[in-house]
Amino acid sequence: VFLLCKEGIAKAAIEEFHDHIQSVNRFMVGAIIISDPIVSVIRRELRKVSSGIKVTEEEIVSILNSEVLKRDVVQGELAEKALKRVKKALKKQVRKKVVKETEVVS
Repeated sequence: VFLLCKEGIAKAAIEEFHDHIQSVNRFMVGAIIISDPIVSVIRRELRKVSSGIKVTEEEIVSILNSEVLKRDVVQGELAEKALKRVKKALKKQVRKKVVKETEVVS
């Protein structure tokens, strides 16, 4: 009810609620799980468990797509939008890191 009352409208509560709902859904979680940093962490943990194992990141992504996550979470229009949003956030994070490193070096 707060979202529709006078105070909620003044504070743009509906927009914040919508952003929250868009950020916390199954498509975003699936895109985050398939992202490169998470896949590399999974690979590292697998190597810790079995020291002689050699697993590629492509194998891990394949297993996640086919056996771990549901098809509708990793395929479709909403899944692609979520993946683009995650990749954009990762690129932004990398750019910030590079800027900080160049500032420290200078």
